[in-house]
Amino acid sequence: MPLQSSLDKLSASVSASDGGVGPKWMPVTREKMILASGGVLLLLFFTSSTTTQSSSSAAATLSSTETPFGSSIRGRNNNVAWNTPMCDAVTGDCYEHAETPSARTGYSAWTEDQYAAWTNAQQLLASTSQERFKSQQPPRLVLLGDSITESWLGNGLGNPVEKFANTPAAFPRTELARLFGSDPLVLGLSGDQTQHLLWRLDQGKEMRFNDDPAAASRLSTASFLTILLIGTNNLGNGHLPKETVRGIVAVAEKVLELAPKSKLLVSALLPRNDGEHRPDRMEKICPPRCKSDGSPFASFAPAVKQVNDMLLDEVGALQDRVGGGGGRGWKRVAFADCSRVLLLPDAIGSNGKRGENVDPNLMPDSLHPNAIGMTRWANCIAAPAEALMDA
Repeated sequence: MPLQSSLDKLSASVSASDGGVGPKWMPVTREKMILASGGVLLLLFFTSSTTTQSSSSAAATLSSTETPFGSSIRGRNNNVAWNTPMCDAVTGDCYEHAETPSARTGYSAWTEDQYAAWTNAQQLLASTSQERFKSQQPPRLVLLGDSITESWLGNGLGNPVEKFANTPAAFPRTELARLFGSDPLVLGLSGDQTQHLLWRLDQGKEMRFNDDPAAASRLSTASFLTILLIGTNNLGNGHLPKETVRGIVAVAEKVLELAPKSKLLVSALLPRNDGEHRPDRMEKICPPRCKSDGSPFASFAPAVKQVNDMLLDEVGALQDRVGGGGGRGWKRVAFADCSRVLLLPDAIGSNGKRGENVDPNLMPDSLHPNAIGMTRWANCIAAPAEALMDA
């Protein structure tokens, strides 16, 4: 397809109706796209004669299911450098898809050391989960997610993190602990997105124990609650709100499939102001996630709101599919939004609508709740958790 026609098609396909934020959540200006695409074509023209042989050799090292941008890539077999942007600056396409299982790759790991830390931490979580479900008393509560969830362990990728040091001791004093005991199974890893959690649950064996009949049997018959909090890192790495929601729903469906007697509470994404205080995080994903003038967005808050608004409907539709629907039959899944407890008390604007300014006393880095913030969230979500278990 001619370059100009491709650009016209791309420009027409990107709008707020695609789950974007503001007038356009992805675009670079037409001029920037033309320059970027033209530069790529010139570079390919002048280098093709010297790279054909090496490119063929590199392609030969990949199996039929391992391609540089394929959904089946694992670890570092994606043939890109570490810390490569997740989404293409010109087309807006993302190389890891939110609803397709993937281990961390060069698109989602900063360095080889970070990838190794993620791998080691993931294997430890898988082993811990297997042992918990194999025991005579499987967990009554499972917490799934990213660094916010992992903070209940005081860790980041399995290593102690100073800002989370007080969080583990806070859990036993929460309403969740009163309802479900003080020793939940915590399956969270720092930096994870929905596609990584999907991979961990199944291929990573955090909730699939096909090589351990005792653990598999206990998981398939155990009645417990899972609370899922995932997706903010998808937005932070360039995924659109709609794709992020598809990823969250895919995780929810996988949990309900792997643990057919369990129930699932999907948490709304927590508010975040880090884009305002750390503009480099907005610049990292622009392009492609830019305003119509090509400049970075100022905040993640509109995207977070879009995700949460869509999740309310999507989780309701999921309940219709898996639990009888319309309040009839066994209710297996619900949605809960406790983000309000982390906002400033005066975060109500003159228009009567709630703002998204987080309380710095609860979220000092504007992204991760501290021990007090996590306690407030846990106490808030305990009521819908109890209601779901009684439904």
